[in-house]
Amino acid sequence: VQEINVKGGICYGINQVSKNLIIMDRKNTRYIKNGNGFVFGDSGSGKSFQVKMEIGQVASFYPKDHIIICDPMGEYKDVVEALNGVYINMSQSSKNTHFVNPFHVPDNIIDRERFYDEKCEFAFAIVEQALKNGADFTNREVRIIDVAVRKMYNEYFEKKDKNPKKKIESPTIKTMYDMIAKVYPDNESAKVILENLEVLTEGTFSIFSNQQTQQEDNRITAYAFPDLGQRMRPIAMLIMIETITSIIKYNQKNDIATWVYIDEIHELWSDEYSLNAVERMWREVRKRGGLCTGITQHLTDALENPSTKSVVNNCEYILLLDQGICEKEIINELFRVSDTQTEFVNNASKGTGLIRFSEIIIPFDNTIDKDNKLYRLYNTDFHEMVKEKEEA
Repeated sequence: VQEINVKGGICYGINQVSKNLIIMDRKNTRYIKNGNGFVFGDSGSGKSFQVKMEIGQVASFYPKDHIIICDPMGEYKDVVEALNGVYINMSQSSKNTHFVNPFHVPDNIIDRERFYDEKCEFAFAIVEQALKNGADFTNREVRIIDVAVRKMYNEYFEKKDKNPKKKIESPTIKTMYDMIAKVYPDNESAKVILENLEVLTEGTFSIFSNQQTQQEDNRITAYAFPDLGQRMRPIAMLIMIETITSIIKYNQKNDIATWVYIDEIHELWSDEYSLNAVERMWREVRKRGGLCTGITQHLTDALENPSTKSVVNNCEYILLLDQGICEKEIINELFRVSDTQTEFVNNASKGTGLIRFSEIIIPFDNTIDKDNKLYRLYNTDFHEMVKEKEEA
C-alpha cells in the first residue's frame, strides 16, 4: 500500500486500498519534480469532473494562483462563472463581449527584441495556416511578414515612449495586414498573403482583429470555441496558446503560479503548428512556475507521436480513469504497474482509477454524492442533467 499526504495540498479522493485521503500539492518540488500532468479516460469516465474538482480546490486553497482553461467543447462555463471567472467564447456571435488580440502588448516587457522575435514566429504560423489553401509559404513570405511585424511594433513603441502615460492601442492582425499592403504595394507574394488574411481582418473570422478586452490579472479565464468550424479551429487554438503563453510570462514577473488546463488536447496534437506551440508552452510553463494539465481520452492518443509521447513522459502527475480493456503493455509505456493495479483502470467505475505522483501510484476513488451541490455544478453527463431538469 502506497500513501501520499502532503501538508498544504488538495484532495484527490480516497485510496481504494487503505481508505485514507490522498492529499498532494503539485507545486511542492520535494515530492514531485514538476507539476505538469495528464488526465486520461474514456468518454463518460469522469475526466472533466475530476479536472473541475481540482480547479475548485485550486481556486479556494491557492488564492494568488491563476487558472486558465482551454475549453473546445464548452463544458466549463458554469464552473468558471461560479468562481467569478471570465468565460471567453471565441465565436462570431453578436453577443460576444470578450475579445482576444494575439498581437496585444503586455504592460511590462523586459526584452523587446525577444518579444519581436516571438511575435514574428507567431505571425509566421498564423499566415501559414491561412495559406493552407494551396499557396506556398517560402522565404519570400517569411521576409515580408518579418518586416511588417517589426515595423508595426516599432511604430507602437515609438508612440509609447513619447507618451508613456497615454494608452496606446496595441497592433492587431488588421495592423499587420495594413502594414504589409503599405510596405509591399506591388509585391506578388504580399498580394497572396493579403488575399488569404482578408478572412481574418474583415471576413467571417475577424473576431481576432479586435482590441484585447480581457486583462492579464483575471484570476480565472476560460477560452471556448465550440461554435467554430474546422477551418477556423486551428487558428483559434494557435491564438489561444499565444495568449496563454503571454499570461504565463506576465504572472511569472508578479510571482504568480499559473494552472493551465487543456481539454481535448488531442485536437491540438492533430495539427503540426498547434502541436509545436503546445510543446513550447509546456516547456515555458514549467520554467515559469506554472502547471499544465492535458485532458484526453486514450493513452494510445499520446503514444502515437514521438513528440506527444515525450511531453507525457516528462509529466510527474497522471490521472488514469477507465480505459475500457487496456493492454498492460500500453499502460507500462507511461508508468510501471502490476497486474493488480491494471485492474483498477480496466472497465473502472466512473470517477475511479489510478493516480500517479512521481514514483507513487495509488488506486483512487474520487466520487461524491449526487445530491452534493458540487456534483451538480461539475456534472457533464447529458442524460443525468436532462433527468434533473425534468424532476425539477
